[in-house]
Amino acid sequence: MELLNLVNGRWIEGSGAEFADTNPAAPGEIVARGRAASPDEVELAVGAARDAAPAWRATPHHERAAVLARAAVLIDAAAEEWGRELSREEGKTLPEAVAEVRGSARILRYYAAEADRESGEIYASPRPGENLLVMRRPVGVAGLITPSNFPIAIPAWKIGPALTYGNTVVWKPTGSTEVGRAVIARCGELAKPVQTEMGGKNAAVVLADADLDHAAVQVCLGAFRSTGQKCTATSRLVVEEAVAADLLRKVAAKAEELVVGDPVEDGVETGPLVSAAARERVAAGVLRAVKDGAEPLAGGRPYSQGRLAEGWFTPPTVLALPGTHLDVWSTELFGPVVGAVRASGPEEALRLANHSEHGLSAAIFTRDLGAAPRAVDDLDVGVLHVNSESAGTFPWVPFGGSKLSGFGPREQGRAAREFFTQTVTVYLGAPA
Repeated sequence: MELLNLVNGRWIEGSGAEFADTNPAAPGEIVARGRAASPDEVELAVGAARDAAPAWRATPHHERAAVLARAAVLIDAAAEEWGRELSREEGKTLPEAVAEVRGSARILRYYAAEADRESGEIYASPRPGENLLVMRRPVGVAGLITPSNFPIAIPAWKIGPALTYGNTVVWKPTGSTEVGRAVIARCGELAKPVQTEMGGKNAAVVLADADLDHAAVQVCLGAFRSTGQKCTATSRLVVEEAVAADLLRKVAAKAEELVVGDPVEDGVETGPLVSAAARERVAAGVLRAVKDGAEPLAGGRPYSQGRLAEGWFTPPTVLALPGTHLDVWSTELFGPVVGAVRASGPEEALRLANHSEHGLSAAIFTRDLGAAPRAVDDLDVGVLHVNSESAGTFPWVPFGGSKLSGFGPREQGRAAREFFTQTVTVYLGAPA
């Protein structure tokens, strides 16, 4: 497949560097080729978006919403085809890939429905005959950069709100934590509003009173689905000492039972990492952890032969850590690796879970109805799951993190309005 750039309504070949996209399960298979856009072509796209902005802004919201609704219908109709292509290109299993496509359609439907929701506020004025109106208007052209791990869903949850609120868009696939930090710095220099999501090092906390079978299943789902390539994936595990041996045995057994293979094949539960560089990064991180005293309870060694060694596969890995001083406790490997430590009690468990520069997502497993509110108060994260995996989000609620995990307003839900619109306060008085 030849990849082109859509600029001002036309598909054009880029004049930048050539690139080839390979199947991570079979790296000898080229999925697509193309050329990146040049700086001049990016400027052309920005100019086209700027020119289109006044007319799009003036389009009634329900008409803008109808465009998103029609797009959702088209995406749903193509879910099986696009899901298979996504699985071949990015590496997530076919069921996950199809679910991502359908989820993208759901996101667009949600933002299409914004046309039916309130679009401003009215306040009382202390002056007779006057009302105070808070109106919202689009900010203009939105530049969007998205990563490779959810190449359909993440663009949808950025493009959908941008368009429904009357903005035009210039979208660039690919992105990373490093890119996010660079964008923050540059936007600061230019005094431009910016919103970023920059990864996580998410903890699952299992207290002694938890349902251990349920917790083990959910920890593995959070750690190993999408081969751990989720910003909300579980990569740290804190277990109360009294149940640590039992819980870790269950988690390790489930990790070893996972079927790893070509993600488009039936029954495969974990696919490859997205690239050779990703596999090398994860393997190096695990090797370094073992040298520093971590004990592999599952996985821990790269595949050495067969199809799994030829593709960008890495085994689901569970490491028992001697403490929180290891790099694997603090560094986001972005792969199917979870490091576990033991806590003497609930208070220490929450303290260890907070021991991170990131604060995106966390999970706590407990039957104690008092422990969950304490976790809400004490865990410095943007998303908290109680008795479910740390990964996953719904489009109608805010998404984002604290500390180094996020910058700017939250994404998704109605929170997206805070970034894609600006308010105008109108003092509406009666004529004299």
